[in-house]
Amino acid sequence: MENFSEKPTWFMPLPPRRFSRAGAGAVYFDGCELFSCGRDALLRILKIEKFSAPRKIWLPEFFCPSVVRMLRRSFGVRLYADYPSEPAPRFETLKPDRGDAVLAVDFFGLRAEEPWRGWLAENADVLSIADVSHAPFSGWLSDACGYSFASLRKTLPVPDGGFLRGKNFVPAKMFRAGSGLCAFAGDMLSAATIRDFSGYAAAENLYYAGEDKLDGKSEVSRISKHSLSVLENFDIASAAKRTLENLEIFCAETASCDGFVELNRAFGNLSNPFAAFSPALKFRENSARDRFHNALYAAGVMPSIYWGGLGAGASARAHLESDTTFIIPLDFRHSSEDAARLARLVRAI
Repeated sequence: MENFSEKPTWFMPLPPRRFSRAGAGAVYFDGCELFSCGRDALLRILKIEKFSAPRKIWLPEFFCPSVVRMLRRSFGVRLYADYPSEPAPRFETLKPDRGDAVLAVDFFGLRAEEPWRGWLAENADVLSIADVSHAPFSGWLSDACGYSFASLRKTLPVPDGGFLRGKNFVPAKMFRAGSGLCAFAGDMLSAATIRDFSGYAAAENLYYAGEDKLDGKSEVSRISKHSLSVLENFDIASAAKRTLENLEIFCAETASCDGFVELNRAFGNLSNPFAAFSPALKFRENSARDRFHNALYAAGVMPSIYWGGLGAGASARAHLESDTTFIIPLDFRHSSEDAARLARLVRAI
């Protein structure tokens, strides 16, 4: 078991004090509505647009299965081929009708804008929405899509949070103010507090309980006052810089490895700190992915697999992407020594 300054897991701890700076984060949320999660922001877009049948919403087939299930309960859903290990969607599979909604996803902060810009220019009659959850402040397609939204728990130390912004959009005052903690956020904040006091092992079950409650969530709710206060006073720019520095260290130290492709390095994604997410490893086959995953887990690292449980609607190609990819949760929480230690672990495998 390796010693890390903060356990590499996608579950966030309490906000590190070193990133606290009064008012530092508030500017990043100008003009936004703020919700408890990204899926609430997406539902809010569809409500604003009075979205209903026969209009359909087009999603990547490689996408969060719980969100797909949620949308299918109320809307007609179509899937198109889009995978993070490829540089752009397979646009020939994306054939919306006039007025349909199309969700463009910046997987792991890896995606260049140009392919989508070309497609959107030729399809101006769709409702275009950008999911920027893995790189919320990069500005990806913000001037090309009608709306952008993000889940903030994936990149920031908050128990809940999601934003919505649009090109021709005046945010409602009620969605600029914080509220009480909803059920999943209460579990997440409790878990982070227990983790700070007793360690990750004592908090893990509560983190997963929060995720289960989020998957069952059906009502749109506002961001909590707790998370709003954290976001307003969190030094987002410094955290992004630290994340990129750690990503650069990891990529440099694993450049000679031939058991996988690190997608940030492969796509030249090592210049913009606001596009940096975490090391994204793509393996040739599932057995290799699982071998690396299990060895890292045994050393105290919890790689994140996107997405398990894709379901019958996804193609064999989408399942293959899920079966041969994982993310190593290395970000602003970790030191440069942590980044080098993770790289050594991967090289040893």
